Amino acid sequence: MLPLRPAVAGGSGLDSLRQRLHTGPADTNRVLVLDELCWQLSNSDLRQATAYGKQGLQLARRLGYRRGQLKCLTDLGNCALYSADYLAGTRYFLAALKLAQQPPANAQIIGFAYNGLASLHLLQKEYPEAQRYLEQALAQARQRRSAADEALFAGNLGNVLRLRGQVAPARQQLTRALALYDSLGNALGQTSCLTNLAQLAYDQHRYEQARQYAQQAIRLAAADDNLYYLGVNYALLGGIEQALGHWAAAQQASRKGLAYARHSDNTEVVAECYADLASLSQKQGDYRQAYAWQQRYLAAHDSLLNTAKTEEIAALRVRYDTEQKELRIRTLTQQTQVQELRAGQQQRSQLQAVLLLAGAAVLVTVGVLAYLSQRRRLARLLREQHLRTRIAADLHDEVGTLLARVSMQADLLHQTQPAPNPAFERLLTNARSAAGTMRDIVWGIDAQADNVGALLDRMREHLDQSAAPAGLRTHLDVTGLDNGEGPLASELRQQLYLIFKEAVTNAVRHARGATALWVDLRRQAGRLHLSVRDNGQPPATGPRSMQRRAESLGGTLTAGPGPEGGFAVRLDVALG
Repeated sequence: MLPLRPAVAGGSGLDSLRQRLHTGPADTNRVLVLDELCWQLSNSDLRQATAYGKQGLQLARRLGYRRGQLKCLTDLGNCALYSADYLAGTRYFLAALKLAQQPPANAQIIGFAYNGLASLHLLQKEYPEAQRYLEQALAQARQRRSAADEALFAGNLGNVLRLRGQVAPARQQLTRALALYDSLGNALGQTSCLTNLAQLAYDQHRYEQARQYAQQAIRLAAADDNLYYLGVNYALLGGIEQALGHWAAAQQASRKGLAYARHSDNTEVVAECYADLASLSQKQGDYRQAYAWQQRYLAAHDSLLNTAKTEEIAALRVRYDTEQKELRIRTLTQQTQVQELRAGQQQRSQLQAVLLLAGAAVLVTVGVLAYLSQRRRLARLLREQHLRTRIAADLHDEVGTLLARVSMQADLLHQTQPAPNPAFERLLTNARSAAGTMRDIVWGIDAQADNVGALLDRMREHLDQSAAPAGLRTHLDVTGLDNGEGPLASELRQQLYLIFKEAVTNAVRHARGATALWVDLRRQAGRLHLSVRDNGQPPATGPRSMQRRAESLGGTLTAGPGPEGGFAVRLDVALG
């Protein structure tokens, strides 16, 4: 769906462009050099690419250079698109569209701006809006008789129509785009269209046709050494062969898809291949291997739920490393405080012995008792933290693994039943529910999670796992919490999360007609304010358990229809 990105310029090419920045004057040519650097770096260094694009846009505006402004705006929009910055991308593409529509209109930029806006909506699964923009882009390309642009926009429109389940229009657009790419000799475009046609046929259970498209895509991808499309199409071919009952061919294709997906860092396809291989092993009666593949699938699937992009994974790793460093710093700080306490008591004891010999024994005794009390308190806190961490680890390693194994075995047994079995359905549902509850318990007692960052991560994870699959667009706003840093009392963290979780669950289950869910967490004047609201019809039930949790924290909770419709739950509690 995204615009085709350029090949990475060689080091000498980039160096040459950068050299022209140092030697050339601040004129329109400099704008074009800055824009070219933005475009060339957009597939390797988004931060630097965006910086060059902004410099070019600023200079183009100062010079009144309209063409330069249009090029920089669209390239900056693509940079924001690649980094999933939807707000910035929308701003850049709308600015390009507005400027391009002014006389004399620039139809090509108008088309690319529409395509960029469609891509942003597609990434957010807003398919009707994406279709509308692509239809406008395609009309512009046909009016200009631009075969290259028509091929791009028709292929993208076919993909959106496929996702919307509009089979005939999707096939028509994809077939048209394939013919145009073929006439242009664009192998990458042909591979993309063949992949979408294969997926479309597979979704319609037309497996023989799907196999033909996938095999054609594989041949083109192999000729271009395109690991991404090799992984996608071999994974799809594995699913096709499995649907046809060709176990050996399915296993061979899925293993190839797994290898290529690993090389291209396509985590989604890696998880898909693990799931297919687990299903194949189960059908062949190799339950041990099926369990091993299923465990790998679960690990990959959890990774996909936690993050959708490599940048987000890296950010989580950095956050984890930072938290570990902060934990070590807190431990060292506590040790230093104990040492300072010892030193302070010794100094006070010596001073008191010199100044008041008669009362030295009493004062030393009081000082020693105070020191021992403080040390016992610190030791007790450390023991409690170690105990909570060890219990959490034991529960995760023993009970959590057992529940995952029970869920896996129940799933495998359920698949082997010749007819639906309500008993297995209940067993599978209860096993999954127990595993989820166990994860909440482990997180609740883990001492290493006593911080704002852990709470925010858990809230985001629950929104991704519950509200998003239910079709609700989610919005999480955090204000005044130092970017997720800082400690948080264990009781407050646990009860706050459980109130949030119940409010989200109520919205998912009972808010009829709801399409969006807003969560706001902010710190103000030493207090925490949590708000969870939806835009559906208010439920009939009241939040009794949430009220009890709020009272246990000494806070207040209100729930009811919001002023703008929907249902809202609001919690106010001292940070403490």
